[in-house]
Amino acid sequence: MNIYALSSGGGPSGIAIIRLTGNDALNISELITKKKKLKSKEINFCKFYNPSNNTLIDEGLLLLFPNPNSFTGEDLVEFHVHGSNAVISYFLRVLSEQDNCRLAEAGEFTKIAFQNNKVDLSEPIIIEVKQSGLNRNSKINTLLRSKQIRPQRLSKYCIGCILLDDKLKYNRFKSRLLDLNKIQKIWNF
Repeated sequence: MNIYALSSGGGPSGIAIIRLTGNDALNISELITKKKKLKSKEINFCKFYNPSNNTLIDEGLLLLFPNPNSFTGEDLVEFHVHGSNAVISYFLRVLSEQDNCRLAEAGEFTKIAFQNNKVDLSEPIIIEVKQSGLNRNSKINTLLRSKQIRPQRLSKYCIGCILLDDKLKYNRFKSRLLDLNKIQKIWNF
């Protein structure tokens, strides 16, 4: 199975990054770009087409990370396209129409990376889950619970301000700071 997701956050934006990973990621990319020799370790400038009707979707950049040298350990492709909602939704629809290709669940890229020994959950990690991925039964939340890792919400901005300016009042964040200090002591940062 191949999975894809918008990894840059929702549009509109200047650029959107759509990731695709799986055994057929390279074949699907060649189909969408009409190129047979995509290069890894280089930026590929491509036009992206809907393979079912040859309609031009957009033009942009493609980065290829062949297995096992990718975040997931599988072939992984990043499509860097214009960030309009129309381009993003059309590109995602085209990917959904490819054989053996579906939208990733929240945290599924990380789960695949973990299963392929690309991520070690014994070390502290930060996983940012978009609001739409806050489903308690999502794969990433199930995986974290199985490892007895308790999710926490915190504002990186507020924590950063508190750590940089000792004159700021931080009673609301005291428990978060204590948890961060515990983690820091455990892993000797």
